[in-house]
Amino acid sequence: MANFSIDLQKPGIWKLQLWVSDNEGALSNSTLVDIEIPDFSPIASFEIIKNENHYTLNASNSSDDYKVEAYHFKLTSPAAEVTSFDTQIVSDAGIDLDGKWQIDLYVTDNAGNISETISKEITVDLLPPDPGEQNDQTLAGIDSDNDGVRDDVERYIASLSLDENITQALKEFSRINQDGILNAAVREDSIQSTYDKLSYEYCLRSKMSDEEAQTLSNAIIKQQHNTKERVLAWVRSQHNFAGEIVVTVNDRNEFNEYCDYKN
Repeated sequence: MANFSIDLQKPGIWKLQLWVSDNEGALSNSTLVDIEIPDFSPIASFEIIKNENHYTLNASNSSDDYKVEAYHFKLTSPAAEVTSFDTQIVSDAGIDLDGKWQIDLYVTDNAGNISETISKEITVDLLPPDPGEQNDQTLAGIDSDNDGVRDDVERYIASLSLDENITQALKEFSRINQDGILNAAVREDSIQSTYDKLSYEYCLRSKMSDEEAQTLSNAIIKQQHNTKERVLAWVRSQHNFAGEIVVTVNDRNEFNEYCDYKN
């Protein structure tokens, strides 16, 4: 009796024909057998790799009985914005917003079979740590991520849980006001910082009611002017600005133009 084995991996129907010969060369009748190798759906799998505040998505552990052909990631941000990636490894997923992110993945194999979609959620906290008392020992305070916003102010703005568009506007306003504090000793720079602040207040008013803009900007200023040294810097900046001419804008349709105050 003769035994033999073959390795059939590719899905589909294989036709096997067998005949044998004896020692005198006589051939037997042939036998034809159909063997069906089932084509199972692929299985999606991925891992999230975090390196500091950088996220990589790796779906290389996805599997199929033959070959995974394509990968389909979908990321939904805390602001409900959707981003798609059709690649096995997403080296820069753009996860740069605080809050809960949902990551979905499905894969397809070479036969067009689609896996079930798997989902994972991650909660992102990109805020700097609470700077504590050390924050108030200098005029500038602590800005550990070097984004121009003092750490305590950045954490305060995040605590308000506002729309992302407004959050970014308040952070920009705080950068301008911080410049005003730091530039108080140089008259020309101080005057420019005050003009920038007045201009950007129109930008805030383009995003919300005048009352809301006033309330939020005052809250930011109060948070920033929280030591005697910082209050004195603000007083000096007001003294520097005395006598300057300010042109007011009354047309709300023009307020949004001041979001680009640097130009």
